[in-house]
Amino acid sequence: MGRYGRSMVRMPYILRRKLLSRKRLRGIPVVQVIFVSSLLLFLSFFAVLLPSSITPSFAANGSEVSGIISQNTTWTLAGNPYIVTGNIVVNSGMTLTIEAGVEVRFDSGKALQINGELIARGNAGNNIVFTSNKTTPAPGDWGYILFGDTSTDATFDSGGNYVSGSVLQYCKVLYGGANNAGGAIKINSSSPFIDNCRIENNASRGIQAGGTVGLRLTNNTVTGNTSSDSGGGGIYVGGTQVTIANNIISNNTANAYGNWDGGGGIRVDGQNITISGNTISENTANGPNFWANGGGGVFFGSGTTVTIKDNTITKNTSGGFGGGIYEWLSV
Repeated sequence: MGRYGRSMVRMPYILRRKLLSRKRLRGIPVVQVIFVSSLLLFLSFFAVLLPSSITPSFAANGSEVSGIISQNTTWTLAGNPYIVTGNIVVNSGMTLTIEAGVEVRFDSGKALQINGELIARGNAGNNIVFTSNKTTPAPGDWGYILFGDTSTDATFDSGGNYVSGSVLQYCKVLYGGANNAGGAIKINSSSPFIDNCRIENNASRGIQAGGTVGLRLTNNTVTGNTSSDSGGGGIYVGGTQVTIANNIISNNTANAYGNWDGGGGIRVDGQNITISGNTISENTANGPNFWANGGGGVFFGSGTTVTIKDNTITKNTSGGFGGGIYEWLSV
């Protein structure tokens, strides 16, 4: 068989002919050239047959996420969708950035807690979506997005334009509010910027904020949410220097349980609160007694100082005082 006979036994016919024609190619033994070429051909063939899990297709399969985020992290379109299989906490000082078009799907009861910074900025044609991971979603499928008291507050320039800090912009928050969570978006002594979002079909109020200073809620649609623990079916805010402007707040329900609760659309408690340019319609305030049913559209709590102007408030329903607005010892 000759000097190279042992190698030739394993080689295709066409390669044997090349081997016989010359023994070396540019100083490299022909046997090595043919062996490497055959090996590459072999690997290329089997690469086609290997299952896709060897090289994950993030766009097709998504990304499972859970636990503590302890370094700056970006959720990109390449990893879409993101499946939240366990509660997520963004540590203080860390930033979670979510790109436009990303969909975040939560398993039952799971939540996202922001102790650092959340930058979730979609755009008009490419929203960020926070929703249920169920095939047939329903209100209360997952928990909430919580901005804790150490989260980074939003900042604005002299013209009122967003500059930095935690933000939800052009986002959808759907089917959250599990187990009387209080709100699909919860804000504890912090002030993210929430703008141009759609907050819909949650089993708790759409937005709940307490102890907030300088909070701005603008250009949002808040609809189809239900509060079962106190007033404010769409939005509840307790704080100071709060702006609620140019929103559509409709078809929300407050199932209040105590006296002087209410506000099917909005309930506010605090000082220097401005409610302007909103459309507040077809909201309902229910309760166990006449005193708990106030303000089908808007309820002002005791001691609240508020400026309300240029709103359209129509077709709201209350079982007690004030189908449109009820003011309980406000100023």
